[in-house]
Amino acid sequence: MDFFEHCQPLAEVEYGGNDVLETYNTEQIKCRLAKQGQYIANNRPAGFTLEVTNNDPSMVITGIRLQVSLSHIL
Repeated sequence: MDFFEHCQPLAEVEYGGNDVLETYNTEQIKCRLAKQGQYIANNRPAGFTLEVTNNDPSMVITGIRLQVSLSHIL
């Protein structure tokens, strides 16, 4: 059992950030992050910024699950 099994997903979250909005629109980001097996990606060597905004004042964000994949092209 891990931390996330005790959490309730927030429905009123908005995603943004100039880096990811160059590739995806806000609805695409929300849909891709909500579905199992989907992801957002960026090819910038220095990484990218993702902004998460909670619009529900009765809930707080207590954790974010982040999967990082490092792949090198030979």
